[in-house]
Amino acid sequence: MRRAATAARIAACGGLLLALGGCSAIVASILGEEGDDDGLGAACVSGEDCGFDDPSCVISSAGFPGGYCSRACDAAVDACGAIDGVCGMTEKVWKLAGPTCVLPCETHDDCRDDNYLCKKLCDPANPDACETGTFCLPSAVGAPCKGDGDCSWEGGEGLIPLCVRQFNGVGGSPMQAKGGYCAATGCNPAVPEGACGPGARCIDFVMGGTVTCMHTCAGDNDCRVGYSCRAVGRNSDNVCLPTGLVD
Repeated sequence: MRRAATAARIAACGGLLLALGGCSAIVASILGEEGDDDGLGAACVSGEDCGFDDPSCVISSAGFPGGYCSRACDAAVDACGAIDGVCGMTEKVWKLAGPTCVLPCETHDDCRDDNYLCKKLCDPANPDACETGTFCLPSAVGAPCKGDGDCSWEGGEGLIPLCVRQFNGVGGSPMQAKGGYCAATGCNPAVPEGACGPGARCIDFVMGGTVTCMHTCAGDNDCRVGYSCRAVGRNSDNVCLPTGLVD
C-alpha cells in the first residue's frame, strides 16, 4: 500500500514538470518521507537485510509475511526510538523470545504492502491491554484481528476476509479464537494456495458451511500464542487452530 501511494505521488509530479523544470527534488523529498527499504518494518530474510544496528528479522514462519525488520527491545529502555519505532509486546501475540520494535503508523497507506495494516497491538489474554497508538502489523490469514477490516493480503481478490472469534470443534465445545483469527471464505480447494495469500491454504475445514483459508504450519512454533498446529480436512493439511480445540 505504501509503495503504491508513493508511486502515485511520484507520477503526479509529472504534471509539474513544465512549471517547475523537473521533479528530482520533489521525488527525493517524497522518497525521504516514505523511509528506506531496509528500515524498521521492511521485508527481510535475515537481519543482514535491515539497515540499522542490532537488527533482527522476524521471519515469515513466525507470522510476518515477507519478514519484518525489527530489533529486540525492553520497554524500560528506549531501543526503538533511534529507528523511529516503539517497543511492542509482540511476544504476547506471536511466539517470539521477547518484545520487539514495531513501526508506528496513522493509516494503512503507511504500511509497506497489503499483508500489513495499521492497527492496535493488544494482549490476546487481556484485549483491553493495548500499546498506545497504532502500528504496521500482519493482516494476512492467521493474523490477529478485532474485526473483518483488520484482515487483508496481497492477491486476495474475490475472497471475503473475516475475523473469526470462535472455532467449533466437531462434537466438541466451541472455543474462543484468542485475539481473533484472520480467515476468508470463497476460496477454491481445487487450487488450495490460490488467493489465500502467504502462508495460507484453502481447507475443507467447514466454517459457516463453506471452505476456508487457514494459516498453514509445520509445527506449533509456526502458530501464534494460544494456537497449535493441527491436521484437518480431507487432505489432513496442517493448520493453526486454538490449542485444545476438540475434533
